[in-house]
Amino acid sequence: MYCVDLAKNLFHVNRYSAHSECLSSKLISRKKFDTLVRDPQRPRALFVLEACASANYWGLTLQDRGDQVKLVPPQFVAKQRIGNKTDRNDAEAIYAVHMDPRVHPVPLKTPAQQDQLSLNHTRSFLIKLSTAVSNHLRSLLAERGLVTAKGCAGLDQLIETVTDIELTPLSVDCQPVVVVLKVFREQLSSHVDTLDSKL
Repeated sequence: MYCVDLAKNLFHVNRYSAHSECLSSKLISRKKFDTLVRDPQRPRALFVLEACASANYWGLTLQDRGDQVKLVPPQFVAKQRIGNKTDRNDAEAIYAVHMDPRVHPVPLKTPAQQDQLSLNHTRSFLIKLSTAVSNHLRSLLAERGLVTAKGCAGLDQLIETVTDIELTPLSVDCQPVVVVLKVFREQLSSHVDTLDSKL
């Protein structure tokens, strides 16, 4: 069995016997971990990974090679860590979570499930970003005595007024700032619409 603390470039890999004895504990490069994963001479094994970035990629790769994979929830790994946050301590905490019968593993996601999640998460992120831009615009305009009711319609109307070159009460220096934020907000809305069409 292997307990692996995943990362971008350096992976800490603890190897255990069937009797829970730690046989080795090594920090290895991404390339060496990839070689370990794909080694046809390596006996099939159980790989325990923290459910974090890249866990699904490695989990599916390992499954394709005939290995068993178990993803453990990251919040429990943090609670099991003894000492400072180091790669080795994280690998040992992953093992401790694996051994706790109360902790349910996180299911591996198929590529189709990952695609759906990426759509949902990105849409949610863009909406939050759009809300932040809208709030920033409201604050900026309020500082100049220009306020509107809650909601998009009122803000849209105010923005149209203050970006009209003949009607705007804004200074020459402030106008381009509002225009940039207006365009950015419109682009975000367009991107959300694009993602909505995929859902």
